[in-house]
Amino acid sequence: MPSSLALPLAFVLLAALVVIDLPLVASCAGHAEARPTPSAAPFGGPRVDGPAALRATLRRLDRQLVAGAGPAFAAHYEAEAVLVLPGGRRHVGREALEAVGNAAPFRGLRDLSTEALDVTQGALEATTSARFRYVENGPPGGVPREVRGRRTSVWRRDATGRWRVVADVWTSAPTR
Repeated sequence: MPSSLALPLAFVLLAALVVIDLPLVASCAGHAEARPTPSAAPFGGPRVDGPAALRATLRRLDRQLVAGAGPAFAAHYEAEAVLVLPGGRRHVGREALEAVGNAAPFRGLRDLSTEALDVTQGALEATTSARFRYVENGPPGGVPREVRGRRTSVWRRDATGRWRVVADVWTSAPTR
């Protein structure tokens, strides 16, 4: 990783840990004994897992957010997950995340793309670092604006073996 990215990335990860309740982070250690067993995919095939699965889930989250599929979007998050969007607005819990997903089309959110830059995965926890870009409506009578930035997500495998987001922090960068 270039040294110019190390400090901002460390700051985002630190911010994610501050946003998450410390008892929640401490409880991750207690999940180490309850290792989920791999499940079979439909039709008896192996379950897709690893970095490719996390990248695919990020793309699915993008599509669901742009489509306004709030319940499907929120289902990828843990019950008390935290989502911090550009501008610092914090949303906690599936109900709040569902509302974010439902409202996205009304804000004019479109052309959302996420490029996963780094995926670090353990047996039960993972992090993804990504670059994102989207367009949203500007103020009434204004022009749409492009938003670019970084996104860091902390994931945990649930008891069924499915990856769920614990914290999802989006930070915007000025568009050149």
